[in-house]
Amino acid sequence: MKTSPRMELDQLVIKIPGRKAGNPLSLQVFPGQTWGILGPNGSGKTTLLLTLAGLKKPQQGQIHLAGQALESWSARERACQLALVFQQQEDSFPASVLETTLTSRHPHLKAWQRETPEDSLLAQQALERMDLAAMEERCITTLSGGERQRLALACLLTQQTPLWLLDEPTNHLDLHHQISALELINEKVKAGGSAIMALHDLNLASRFCSHLLLLYPDGQACWGPKDQMLELPALERLYQQPLIATSISGQKVFIPQTSTG
Repeated sequence: MKTSPRMELDQLVIKIPGRKAGNPLSLQVFPGQTWGILGPNGSGKTTLLLTLAGLKKPQQGQIHLAGQALESWSARERACQLALVFQQQEDSFPASVLETTLTSRHPHLKAWQRETPEDSLLAQQALERMDLAAMEERCITTLSGGERQRLALACLLTQQTPLWLLDEPTNHLDLHHQISALELINEKVKAGGSAIMALHDLNLASRFCSHLLLLYPDGQACWGPKDQMLELPALERLYQQPLIATSISGQKVFIPQTSTG
């Protein structure tokens, strides 16, 4: 039985102020795939994710989510299909860690329906997974940047959507929690989910992504399975930086070349 794409981009062009229209993007994201978006600052990684989430309108082209045009979904329906983690977390009002996590269940509730014990259990399990169980009564305004990012990932878990969109999910995280977060995403995808995430770390993308989309500052783009994308000429042009490619325990690793003079 053929699997249908979870998200499909058809000749999509995103709006980036001050830049001419870039290459149209036409690609499919299937269950079991993790797409990494790579590119230097200003290449459009965040803008693309916001467009895929329906928070920005594209300049041209179409996005289909689960076989339907993205704009045909209501906001609540869309929130049951995809979840987005921003690079920076902004909190408009104080709430506890647990209360904040529980808000991720709202797309699944009817109007005026209160959270059920099952919802509370999902939130508590997510906080446990992100090493935040002991902080559930803490006010979110007292959290460090790394703790707040882990809370955002706990909300993602609690929302229980088949597609995750992540803008620098390892932002503010120490090394242990960086790997923990990416392993969580990997588990989600292996269980049949899909993920699209913007990353700055080329080696993390090499390790955790199945497919890559390279966004160049001039609007050009290329995409495909990671083994086809992780080629030195394309990556050096992407980052305008000479690189050395090597292998450690069978894993491709990239090291920036530096001047010795």
